[in-house]
Amino acid sequence: MRHASRVDENQQEIVDALREAGASVYIVKLPVDLIVGYKGKTMLVEVKSKKTAYGRRGLNPNQAAFMRTWEGGAVALVDSTESALSMLKIMC
Repeated sequence: MRHASRVDENQQEIVDALREAGASVYIVKLPVDLIVGYKGKTMLVEVKSKKTAYGRRGLNPNQAAFMRTWEGGAVALVDSTESALSMLKIMC
């Protein structure tokens, strides 16, 4: 049975900060939360919130399996606007 996708409470704040910094952001939900483009680079991004029990549990089994088997580029795990903006610096 498929359950409704949960959205971490900090996701919109992170999306807004990334866009303000000049990134293109697409909310995709599966297999990760976001696709981020910045200065010719692309990053898959999973958003978590340490403020909720759901977010503190970390990756769910589907997310963990995806990250374990993904043969593409890096997948970032962010939990704040600060970590998301740091990710942009690393991407360049």
